[in-house]
Amino acid sequence: MAKECSNTSCSKESCEGCPSKQPKSMLEEMNSQSNVKHVIGIVSGKGGVGKSFVTASLANRMAQKGYKVGILDADITGPSIPILANMVKQFWTDVIWGDLDYLFVDMPPGTGDVPLTVFQSLPVEGIVIVSSPQDLVKMIVRKAYKMAQMMKINVLGVVENYSYLVCPDCGKHISVFGESHIDEIVAELGTEVLGKMPINPLYAEAADKGAFHAVENEYLDKAVEKIVG
Repeated sequence: MAKECSNTSCSKESCEGCPSKQPKSMLEEMNSQSNVKHVIGIVSGKGGVGKSFVTASLANRMAQKGYKVGILDADITGPSIPILANMVKQFWTDVIWGDLDYLFVDMPPGTGDVPLTVFQSLPVEGIVIVSSPQDLVKMIVRKAYKMAQMMKINVLGVVENYSYLVCPDCGKHISVFGESHIDEIVAELGTEVLGKMPINPLYAEAADKGAFHAVENEYLDKAVEKIVG
């Protein structure tokens, strides 16, 4: 049991275990009618890398494997940062999620106030960083990685989107956005690549038809294994 402080005998040593000195948790209470076992954040250092697509694909793949999953879309726009932050909190406290094995949080791009609020307010166990093979990839991944480190959030790994295009005639892999350097980058940071996804017109076609649930994105199977542990 932590010892109580005395006003007359308080010192640095005696107050180390004092309850008043312990940092207060900023986590919001889950809705009383919800039971979410694991919360996983999907983040990126910038927009336009397909983060929402990866979020939906992961949730879809997990559901296909028998897990109960949900998606919290925190990548929203609005008139001010405080309103956005409060809306994200309300998604957690007010929405009845029911019984979920995994809740995937589609985070806003970048490292601003809203993603930081998500990390502080929701019990995020780990994150998956989404990137692309463009020249800015090193900065993008490092930016997201450092944010997670600062918030003491476990980085599960990196998924590279738009890695290549498969020629429909000869099957050759075409590096539309340049050669990938993701392997060297994640090795430098001490994490791992969880998947390299090609540009696949069939995925976009399925989404447009409202049939994305039927897509089996096997390129994310390693990410699924990492998340499940």
